[in-house]
Amino acid sequence: MFYESPKAHGKFHSMHDQPQPSQNPLKNSHSITDYCEMISSKAKTISTAELTRFLDKFVRQLKNSRGEEQLGKLNDILYAIIPISASILVSVAQHTFFTLLQTPFAEILQSWIDKSQLNEDQSFLFRVIPKLLKKLFKNTNDIDFYPSWPFDSSFIKIIGSCLTNISKPNKNIFEH
Repeated sequence: MFYESPKAHGKFHSMHDQPQPSQNPLKNSHSITDYCEMISSKAKTISTAELTRFLDKFVRQLKNSRGEEQLGKLNDILYAIIPISASILVSVAQHTFFTLLQTPFAEILQSWIDKSQLNEDQSFLFRVIPKLLKKLFKNTNDIDFYPSWPFDSSFIKIIGSCLTNISKPNKNIFEH
């Protein structure tokens, strides 16, 4: 089951209280929040081509953000795309957008190990990325449809390092 963070929940519901644009949404310049609202309103019926166009827009807009701002935007996007059917998500799994998840996810893992705690945005992203990956991996047997970044050797080293640190005595991160 998918559990959103209180912050994402508030953002999501405040987005849906706004009027829907009546014109073709991808021809105008919109914010990530606008695009997320559009995706959420058609999550059950969105096509691969439509989702690809949205992901292209996200990639362009995310290049201009870093740190906490980027985490917030990624959370909004992931919250909007999680309800999309697995078959559509699998069909776009090789999109550049999904490779943008690697660095923030790795940084969150490292932060969790170093500080034994995460802020709200980090915690949400930490929970939602594995849910997205599970949805993708569970619904295809063809490795060509998997996003490539989870198999990147540098990312695997980070995971290994984190698991090693977790297993060290006096490093029980679950007590916090």
